[in-house]
Amino acid sequence: MSLTVIGWLMSGLGWLRKAFAALVDLAGRYPWQTACAALAVCSAWLWHGEHKVAQQRDAARATIAQMKDASKKAGAAALAQRKADEQHYKELADNADAQHTDETARTNRATAQYLSEHRLRADAASHPGGAAPAQAQGDHAGISSDTATDAVMVAVSDADVKTCAADYSYAKAAYDWAMSLGN
Repeated sequence: MSLTVIGWLMSGLGWLRKAFAALVDLAGRYPWQTACAALAVCSAWLWHGEHKVAQQRDAARATIAQMKDASKKAGAAALAQRKADEQHYKELADNADAQHTDETARTNRATAQYLSEHRLRADAASHPGGAAPAQAQGDHAGISSDTATDAVMVAVSDADVKTCAADYSYAKAAYDWAMSLGN
């Protein structure tokens, strides 16, 4: 540091030292007045701190009130959304049930028609081997006369065909319902 700066600091510190000495001399001459002034300064400082704390408390209370209000609104919105979702899924389930009922009726009709058209006649099944296949009469197909001799025939009971049709109807309804959940 330069000598001028050091000299300036020394003179400034000297002035500060003289002011402090004068203040102590004044406090020594007027002790009660000095004590009152010190108490007034401390009271003002404490009041300022208390006022600041009260402002912070009031701000925190306002924030909490806003949070409670926002929470109530969010709760109401969530409840409304839940009710809307429940209604939507109830409608989807009702539609799925109606479609399943319609599909089951259609499947039952188609199964009955299939069984009717592909039923073997009892007299054709009673002539094993070389007997000529009987011609179809009415709506029943019987065994067609142009069936190849090496074709393999499988007989399935009515109950099994109806069970397969019902399972297909149920599986299709479940699949359609699951696909509707994505919408």
